Amino acid sequence: MIIHLRYKYFFLLSFLIAYFVSDVSFIIREYLPIIDDYLYGRRFPTMSKSTTPILIVEIDDETVKRYGYLPYKRSSYGEVISRILEGKPKVLGIDIFFYKIRDLNDDIKLVKILENAKSNVVLAYEKDELDRLLLNQLSYKTAYRNNDNVTLANAKVTHVSYNNESFAIDVNTDTYKGKDYLPFPFEVVSKYLGGKAIHSFYKNLSYHYTLINYTDRKFPSIPFWKVKDTEPAVFKDKIVLIAATSLPLGDIHQTPISKKTPGTYILAYTIDMLLNGNFIVPIDENHQKALTFLAAFVTSLIALTLKRLPAFFVTIFSIIAIKLVTDMLFHDYLIYMYFVPFLFALLITHLIVIVYTNTLKSVC
Repeated sequence: MIIHLRYKYFFLLSFLIAYFVSDVSFIIREYLPIIDDYLYGRRFPTMSKSTTPILIVEIDDETVKRYGYLPYKRSSYGEVISRILEGKPKVLGIDIFFYKIRDLNDDIKLVKILENAKSNVVLAYEKDELDRLLLNQLSYKTAYRNNDNVTLANAKVTHVSYNNESFAIDVNTDTYKGKDYLPFPFEVVSKYLGGKAIHSFYKNLSYHYTLINYTDRKFPSIPFWKVKDTEPAVFKDKIVLIAATSLPLGDIHQTPISKKTPGTYILAYTIDMLLNGNFIVPIDENHQKALTFLAAFVTSLIALTLKRLPAFFVTIFSIIAIKLVTDMLFHDYLIYMYFVPFLFALLITHLIVIVYTNTLKSVC
């Protein structure tokens, strides 16, 4: 009966320790998110099984040598865009901002190509900058004919972690003069699917952003300067993205897979993820707290019943096991679970038990 009461006491004490510790561990995480952000980023790249036909037209270092630094003449863009459209891509996404009228006669050469585009074209803009967009300014000065195949999308939609890595894409629509505009990757995917609504994607998203799945896929590319000499058939039925990738042009970002990832590659990984449905799914925080509580409870119960050295090794083994489980869930099932709350919960639990047992010895 004495032993029975002793274990009841240990059980209750372990429950109270775990209840306290699981809350504290999440408070600590709020002040040290950089640790989880770092560990999260180190799990990439994931394995790709995708065959999404994405082709990137790069304004690369060689293009800069031949054409000089941006901005280029609008007619130069027009020649490249015209060549791509000859090949009948499913979607042409232009991750370049065409703001303001610079040279009306030259600008109109580009605009006429967009007016007559038979394929879907998505033009990028930055949030709150739609008034400055060339097409909106031209509509007041020329008889610009709207083309339903040409749509606009907000391209500045990445979220940056505390580790300064682009880790997620905003999913919120942007509203301008009563009209909603999708984020660039979502608009490209919508057009690729034939203009269908993509609300089905949003059921997979529990936040105002979606985590980007950086896979080990290598996207094929063609230099901007080489497009005019490329057979149009190369672009047929593809998602073609035009963007600056040269380091001096500035659209370079730190990501989990590289410290120098061009912005259009971030968009490409997101488009690939949306079309293939290989989302990274975060475990709900309430479920995460319940699992953290359970880990702390079990560790506390073991630490109270074992001697100090075995209890220490059990705690260390538990931390290693949980790290392996969280990594396995991520790599095999794309399920993201915080590791840091587990780490702090187990360490704090062990510390409390040591202090408690030392106190008992001093009293005795």
